[in-house]
Order: sequence, then structure tokens, then C-alpha cells
Amino acid sequence: MAAALLCVAFFLWLPPATGQSNPTWVQIFDQQAVSFSQLDPTTPDTIAPDWNQGVITMNYQQLLMDGFSGGYLQVLEFNPSEPTAEDGAWILQNIPIMDPSFIGGDSAVFTFAVHNSGPVGTFPVGVYAVVKPPAPAPARGTNQPKQPMLPPAPKAPPPRVFVPANPKQVTIGQGMPALATPPVTYRPDQILPVDATQADTKNAPLTNQNPVAELPSQCAPGSVANSLTYLGVNDGNTNAPSGQPNSRVAGVDAAMGRQAGKGTPTLNIIQGKLMYINQKGLKLVVHHQGRFCPTNNINDQKCQQGTIDDGGNPPGAVTSTPGAGGGVGNNGTLMPKAAFLTGELDNKEDVEICFRWAGPPPGAHCVQTTGYNWESGYLRLTIIQDPNQGPTNTVPGGRMVDAAKVPLARMPVHVGLGPDGNLWIQDWPAGPAQITNIISESPPGG
Repeated sequence: MAAALLCVAFFLWLPPATGQSNPTWVQIFDQQAVSFSQLDPTTPDTIAPDWNQGVITMNYQQLLMDGFSGGYLQVLEFNPSEPTAEDGAWILQNIPIMDPSFIGGDSAVFTFAVHNSGPVGTFPVGVYAVVKPPAPAPARGTNQPKQPMLPPAPKAPPPRVFVPANPKQVTIGQGMPALATPPVTYRPDQILPVDATQADTKNAPLTNQNPVAELPSQCAPGSVANSLTYLGVNDGNTNAPSGQPNSRVAGVDAAMGRQAGKGTPTLNIIQGKLMYINQKGLKLVVHHQGRFCPTNNINDQKCQQGTIDDGGNPPGAVTSTPGAGGGVGNNGTLMPKAAFLTGELDNKEDVEICFRWAGPPPGAHCVQTTGYNWESGYLRLTIIQDPNQGPTNTVPGGRMVDAAKVPLARMPVHVGLGPDGNLWIQDWPAGPAQITNIISESPPGG
């Protein structure tokens, strides 16, 4: 999703000290450590509905050089029409100052307190560092910020809003499974942590392999081929693209019955995967969560979510059973659970996820997940994919590339819980995306 940023000049506001200083609030003046931008709502596919959305960018290395090695940032905006006012609007609360050896910087979206009808040239703001989240707002008569407009700060940091790894992405061409558009969608700030009690982790990915090159609409066969490559299966094929000898993705594609240029229904995905495993005599154990359907209608009577076979007559020996994570029983679950996803990755099993977003334009995608970490209570997944699906000698609009036009074959996404209680990718470049299906496989006993 495109999200143009307008860099704005700001001045760090120091409210007049009319009482005794309190050293627990330390103001930050270094604009290389903390900077601000305004989101432009006039650009195509912007996430900003108006001129009242901004972005704060933190440089944790610079903050460390300035002596800020931990704690939380508090940001207050002051009304420019009242330059001597002591009271400020608390627009950002309790942003953790992270260790720069773990993450060099981060950004967060916020809403301006003072309404803007267009681009702003400057706005007065105060940035403060505190050791721990504050209790009720400080009283007048000190040089601490005061906030009469909002309730007391929460005891834990508020939900973070992660900026997409590639805000320039618009679509993924035609590479999508046949999934219906989500019945609802949410703003990024409505997607909350999966588990706010989890400490941040720094796990390495299970593999650094490159994804197979895919044809248009071949993301589902491609994600399965990548997973089988990670497992090192002996199927007589390699992770070569379709059209080359012994192409694994071509074999999986044929087993799924994918039609050229069209998305693959989720029931075809899992049954085709099982068909390929049985055809090749692979000794694998397959699990899943989610509802798998022959069309994009999740209410189709032919949808399956319990034990699923390969659809053969007779069926092959290897079937897929519902994963047990998250308290899911033998009858499966309509939507997948975080405990299944993390449990399979903890066991070093290969995992594919499929997800959908509302847009515009709406879309869906399947990828291999190669690892996860906890970050501020969210699941930070590492995924691999062919971001372009087709010829790669040009980069037309809509392909997944970074600012230097390098394909995003490997990228992070952050997963939280939507108001519906389901798993949502908060920072998918095309907008928040609902995870609908998870499939894993491993050797017996793996």
C-alpha cells in the first residue's frame, strides 16, 4: 500500500517551569534521534483518511548515544495558537526505547491533537523519556507535561502500529489463492498483541533458503515447494521453476489442479499437497488449522476442517489432521490459533500460511513462514515468497520491491489479534490481512 510521507519541521516545546523539577521526566531535543512526518491522504491507496495522521520515527542508536538506553517515550503536542500554554495533548504514550543491537529503529502512526485541514509546516511537540510508564497525569505547577484530555497512562505500553516493510507495494499481481474478501477489516491500531506478557526474543529463522520462482497465481504451490525443500525431502525433484526439468513446484501445481492465471481454492491447496506427498511416497505428518473450501465461499457445504484426505479414490495413506494448538479438537477450527503456529515453528516444522485483505483492491496470498519472534507482544513472522511471480527483469507498479526496487523475497510481518479474536497481519503492505489457513508437515516424530 502506498503511504506518502510529508516531512514536517517541528520544534521541541519546553513548557515553562513554574514549580519544582521532577527528574523522572527527561526531555529529548535531538531531532536525529526522534523525528516526525505527516501522512499524505491524497496519494493512491494511502492509509490516512485525512491530514490528521502522522508518523514518529525513532533512531535507537542515536537515542543510546544521547544517553537513553531504556524506558519509554512520551509525546505531547501543544496548540500553536497558545504558545505559552503549559498543558499539552498526550498523543503518544509509553513507546518502549529498544536495544539498538536488536532493532536499529522503528516507527509508529499517531493522530494529531490539533485538527489539520492540510499539510503542516511546523507543529510544537515535546518528547520526553521516562524510566517506567507514568501514573496519573502530573499536576499543574511542575515542569512535567500535563494532560487534561486523556485518562491516565496505561500500566503497560499501548498497542504498537508497525510500519510495513514495503509501503510501496500495491498488489501481488495475480498471485493469490481463491479466498473471499474478509467480511470486516480493521485499522492497524485495532490489532492488539497476541500476548502482551511475552518478552521480546531474538530467534534466528529456521532457514535462509531462497524461494522458488513462481508463475502468476502460483503462490500456493510455491509455498508448499519451499516447505518441502526446507524439509529436504527425497522426491526426485528440485526447487526449480516450472518449465525446468524435475521442477518440484510444477509437480505440486499439477497435484493441486491449479488453472493458469487463477487462484487456488484452499481445499485444492491442502488436498493437492497431500496428493503430491502420497504420489511421491513421502513419510510425512501433516496438520492444519482453518476451514478449507473448494470455492471462495467459507460457508460452502463441501468445506472441510476436520481430518482431510487427498481426495483420491481411494484416498492415499497420508492425511492431514487438525493441529492441537490453542485447544482445537478433532473437529478443527474455523480460524487458526497462534499456539498452533508457534508450536509448529518451535518444533522446527515447516509452515505455510494463507491470508486475505480487503483492499482496495482486495487480495489473498500464501507464503512459507520460516520463523518467529515476540516483539511487544506481537508475533514477528519471517516469510519467504516470490514477490513478483513472472518475469523479473522489470519492476512494474504493484510488484513487491523495496525503495531500491529490490524484490522482497524475504520480509517480516507482525501478527496480532483483531477485535474478532482472530489472527491478523497488522503491517501487510496492502492493508491489515486476516490469516485464514495454516498447514504444516514434518517427518514422523518430528
